[in-house]
Amino acid sequence: MSKDSLGTDIKDTTVQSEIMPFSALRTHGVLWAINRTLFHPRGYAMALDFETPEALGEPQGWTLLGDGSEQYEYLNKITNDQFTAFEALLRRQRR
Repeated sequence: MSKDSLGTDIKDTTVQSEIMPFSALRTHGVLWAINRTLFHPRGYAMALDFETPEALGEPQGWTLLGDGSEQYEYLNKITNDQFTAFEALLRRQRR
């Protein structure tokens, strides 16, 4: 049984996806969606932290970037790849 953010049991009534590693937040576009809808408009960004900048393994944690003074924007422009990956994840879940 799953638990919500307060530790209350949640009865699963929908299709459950496989358990994914935290690195999948980026590869499946979830990090992009969280940032675009929750953090960027408020002047922040959620970043995954790796042991070294070159590390391709699992994130060690995450960091909140920005100071909230203006809308956050990436220095490198994000392509539609993250949107496509996020939509593909949701489509797989609907099946």
